[in-house]
Amino acid sequence: MNEAAKMALISADTPSEGTLARHWGNSYWITSENDAPIATPRRPVYSSGSSDPLTTRGRLSALESISPITLGPNEALVLLTLSGPNRERPPPFVMFHGQTSVPMGVRQRSDLPWFAAVMSRATQTQTFAFIVPANTYVLSNASAGGNIPGAQFCYGAPGFSAVAGDVVYIGEVYLQAGALQTDVYVPPAPFGLRIETEGLEAARGLLQQTPDIATRLRKADFQNGHTRACVPGLGTYGIDIPGAPWR
Repeated sequence: MNEAAKMALISADTPSEGTLARHWGNSYWITSENDAPIATPRRPVYSSGSSDPLTTRGRLSALESISPITLGPNEALVLLTLSGPNRERPPPFVMFHGQTSVPMGVRQRSDLPWFAAVMSRATQTQTFAFIVPANTYVLSNASAGGNIPGAQFCYGAPGFSAVAGDVVYIGEVYLQAGALQTDVYVPPAPFGLRIETEGLEAARGLLQQTPDIATRLRKADFQNGHTRACVPGLGTYGIDIPGAPWR
């Protein structure tokens, strides 16, 4: 849609009929000149997930205390590095939820697996490891900490698969405080987020005491467009990884 078409749609007394599909400026994503173009969504915003829900919550384990690593028959290991501003109350965090087949607008099940990396007050970069039930995990919430409003990405977000026995590297998640203006039609976001996956070998080095686990480490196979039920009272948005395929 070009600029003239956007203005015509916005200013029309009666919007034209058509398929309801999302459009935003991806304002929470920290852009880079190397970013690939974002693929055009092929589905309307009110699509539902396709993964079967599991009923066991993920177990958080500090990286220093999980050697040797033992995975259960339906478990996977997920690693990520979180970098962001050092804010004490509340601290920066990023959260992933297991995908569900419940459509948007229906109350989200509270027993779905999830994990959250919450930065401690002593550092601006921290690596986390999570032993989680096998599922598809979707970026659901994030905050740069302090008095900056957090966001839930229920209108569409990147997700990745973690099958039984998998060892997955999400990447380094950067959180940047401050308003980011990316589109004149979209209000500036109060913080930015970016996921870099170039640190795979460095992450593998953290698992050197368990070489059988280290050899299985792979990058997350992100796909954009996972939706979930929105939680009342929180800012509702969407976010895409430029260049990632659309589910």
